[in-house]
Amino acid sequence: MGFGYLFLGYLVSLNFLVYSPLTTPIAVVLMLRGMLSLSRFNRPLKEAYIILWPTLVVSLAAFFLELARMLSLISQARFAAINAWLSVMMPLAMLLFTWRMLCGIASLAKETELPKLVYRARRNLIFTAIAYLAYLFFSLPFEADWYAAATVHAFVPILLCRLAAMILNAMLIYACYMWICMPEDLEMERKKTGIAFLDELNEKMDKREEEAQEKKKQALADIYHKREAKYREKHKNDKGGKQK
Repeated sequence: MGFGYLFLGYLVSLNFLVYSPLTTPIAVVLMLRGMLSLSRFNRPLKEAYIILWPTLVVSLAAFFLELARMLSLISQARFAAINAWLSVMMPLAMLLFTWRMLCGIASLAKETELPKLVYRARRNLIFTAIAYLAYLFFSLPFEADWYAAATVHAFVPILLCRLAAMILNAMLIYACYMWICMPEDLEMERKKTGIAFLDELNEKMDKREEEAQEKKKQALADIYHKREAKYREKHKNDKGGKQK
């Protein structure tokens, strides 16, 4: 469906501390590949896919700026001036993308009757907004003394909050990869790997999954039959009461 590529891209984007301008374009390209498939399911996911394109432009600008600095093609003062704005634009673009992505995931999980994923998407949305907005506030190019002092004290806690929010989102995307799939994917046979113990393990997992699905179907059928019996009993009692 696209969650696999999205998950890989999001994992790469976790590297926002060590030479992140060099790896962020790779992350955005992977997420674009995943969102291309997901964008057809609902409007928020389509909007998230659209937001990724300007995000790619910003990430490429940061990439070439970092490359110019490493090759000494730009002065340190000019690099700092340009990077000050790019360091704000990139988190802002990621915040907008994550906002629409989580809204789309919540809507998709609701349609596929996965309430736990709906709850996690909404929870992550609040936590991500707080983490990113705090990060953006302390990334602005202000020169006031109080702002500089507050930035020094808040730097580590805010980075940890942002990292935690991204890890939670990565875990959510992986859960979507595991639980949300198209009907035709369920009927698709697993391909053989050619490695004996892996193929045997996959067969066991498929068998357990089939048994779990059969138990779930049986449980749903039992619930349906019980409700149907109660409805018929109630209808019979109501009819008997009217005749009296």
